[in-house]
Amino acid sequence: MPLVQAAEATPPGRDLLLDGLLGTLAVFVVWHVVVLVRRWLAVRARRPGTPGLEGDDAKITPTDLGIGFFTNFLDTLGIGSFATTTSIFRFFRLVPDERIPGTLNVGHAINAMAQTFIYTQLVPVEASTRRRS
Repeated sequence: MPLVQAAEATPPGRDLLLDGLLGTLAVFVVWHVVVLVRRWLAVRARRPGTPGLEGDDAKITPTDLGIGFFTNFLDTLGIGSFATTTSIFRFFRLVPDERIPGTLNVGHAINAMAQTFIYTQLVPVEASTRRRS
């Protein structure tokens, strides 16, 4: 007997709850990317009047990418990414304390949304598990 059994194919149109969830999530992903790119372009252009541009350099370093990769890997294992990222930021004094919450939200949002799309497709879950009794 195999350790992992293949999930039974779901008939088309049967799992409207999951389709609705993923559709709503897709709208939020697109919205988040649009807002993020507009903000990044405003910072690069140094448009006066854009709130929060003081001291903002909008540069992503290899260190930042490494921290993100490491902490999102831990998130995949169930450890969580916010606590580990906060610990790294505070220990190495990479981000001022008052900017940590926003940095976490922006830095981990797209990754968390991607994880949602991937895991809802890879991990078979019965429809009755997702719905309240």
